[in-house]
Amino acid sequence: AEAGREASEIRFKSLFDNAPIPIREEDLSGMKRLIDALDLPDPAAFAQYLDHHPEFLEACSREIIVVDANRASLDQHGYKDRSEMLKKVVKTLSPAAKKIVRMTVETLHAGAPGRSYETTITRADGSVRTVAATWTVVPGHEETYARILLCSVDLTERLQSEEALRQAQKMEAVGQLTGGVAHDFNNLLTTVLGNLDLAKTSQAEAERQQLLDEAIEAGQYGATLIGHLMDFTQRARLSPERTQVKDICGRMNLLVSRTLGDNHRVSVDIQADLPDIYIDNGKI
Repeated sequence: AEAGREASEIRFKSLFDNAPIPIREEDLSGMKRLIDALDLPDPAAFAQYLDHHPEFLEACSREIIVVDANRASLDQHGYKDRSEMLKKVVKTLSPAAKKIVRMTVETLHAGAPGRSYETTITRADGSVRTVAATWTVVPGHEETYARILLCSVDLTERLQSEEALRQAQKMEAVGQLTGGVAHDFNNLLTTVLGNLDLAKTSQAEAERQQLLDEAIEAGQYGATLIGHLMDFTQRARLSPERTQVKDICGRMNLLVSRTLGDNHRVSVDIQADLPDIYIDNGKI
């Protein structure tokens, strides 16, 4: 029986070490004891306490013990030595890691058996990767959280490929939009230059002022078209602002209508009392 148990443990250890998915075993029992000692069973009161006591989250993070990590987990975090990773991987908390600690603390407070999330990790060489992670309590340790298994998958390359595809699709759309905008912009320039030329020779002050006003209006409309096109093509960081959906659709209607040409009519029907949204206008 003893030989059989030893063989079983060796087999399990081999499966754990050579699993293709990064896996860590962690002990969260110290964190659970700190949470229980607060004696704040109400979730709202507990959340309020966390808001006002960031040092509690720091204390909880120090209670996380990484018991073991397989080879795939070492590779994911950029460590060659297992003992080095076990000492360092949760000791330096980035902003993203702090959010995960709070999420974990709230999960333990609620008595849930596990949690899934997406976050970033900082490897040993300082590079940052995006991962999807899931942890779950090992059966028999639901009360103490002394043993949990955390599995994670690197999403970095996939997200980069998706972003490259989005940019390619965007530039294809820009090619279609610019055709219509260029035609419309050329008409606006004709209006501006023609009115200015007529204004030079006009003897009547009222007529000259009207020509100048029309030229200014056409120029402002052209600037608006170019501004919307630049918003659409930007690759800068998100700049969300409070916006009305009908305004976004109204501005895009100018571009779409010009792209489709005179043989098509674009009709925009939007409910008048829609609430504002908080979003980057260019991205949407």
